[in-house]
Amino acid sequence: IGASAAHDSGYTGAGQTIAVIDTGGEAGHDFFGERVVHEACFSTSDPANDIRGVCPNGEYSDVGPGTATPCTDGNCEHGTHVAGIAGGSGDSFTGVAPEANIIAVQIASSFPNPGLSCFALRCGQPTLAAVISAMEHVYTLRNTYDIAAVNLSLGTVATSSTVCDGQIPPQDAVVDLLVNAGIAVIAGSGNASNSTGMSAPACISNVVSVGASTDNDGIASFSNSTPFLDLLAPGDNIESSVPGNTFGVLSGTSMATPMVAGAWAVLRQVDPDATIREILAALQLTGEPVNDSRHGVTT
Repeated sequence: IGASAAHDSGYTGAGQTIAVIDTGGEAGHDFFGERVVHEACFSTSDPANDIRGVCPNGEYSDVGPGTATPCTDGNCEHGTHVAGIAGGSGDSFTGVAPEANIIAVQIASSFPNPGLSCFALRCGQPTLAAVISAMEHVYTLRNTYDIAAVNLSLGTVATSSTVCDGQIPPQDAVVDLLVNAGIAVIAGSGNASNSTGMSAPACISNVVSVGASTDNDGIASFSNSTPFLDLLAPGDNIESSVPGNTFGVLSGTSMATPMVAGAWAVLRQVDPDATIREILAALQLTGEPVNDSRHGVTT
């Protein structure tokens, strides 16, 4: 995606911060060095449905060192992997913005027998309330850190074939807060192989939506899309950090999204005054055009 050329020119995301709202991040992973600058947790407890909060303090929210420690039920490597793609830095390979700081926010709750992509007795999954609380928390940090982007490698199972503004008013409101503060909200389109619909929040007009491409500049078969998808980025068989101070390979629009969040931090370093629309336009005008044969649209 051109990141190596940017790094060679001195643009590594230094001075910028990427907020990763996910299943938590292993702050002590060598891939992050000392660049996880803030941690928080927002969770949900619903005893009637056996949904359990998993914040370290046993409450609905927690802020401070260690509070974004990855959940332990199911796919809890996800957040560390996503953060590494955006801002990891290692000896043999790096993330897209290897000198950017990271805000890690854990938003998982423990669900019973989810029947989704997690084949465990219980699975860490986000709730809408936790996602909104996490986004509101990031907004409160806007004057403490130069936050280039919020990464949301998550979304609803249901998809929308049209712009979905107004369907979830509280989420629209917090997206608008962040965008009006100059912080890009970047979300994955989803992994249901749907060529006519995207997950929320990617389908919100103020959100930068990201689908997944392959190494040979094709469309990943799992990637959701619509004619109003904003960008594609590599999301197939991506190696990055996982808990245990090691590495693993995952695929999904979840992996494509932090490619864009990392790029956002790099371009913010290049031009701190650039608007969200200017950065999006720069990526769209200079990126490799890829045709999606499912609907004939080039992104």
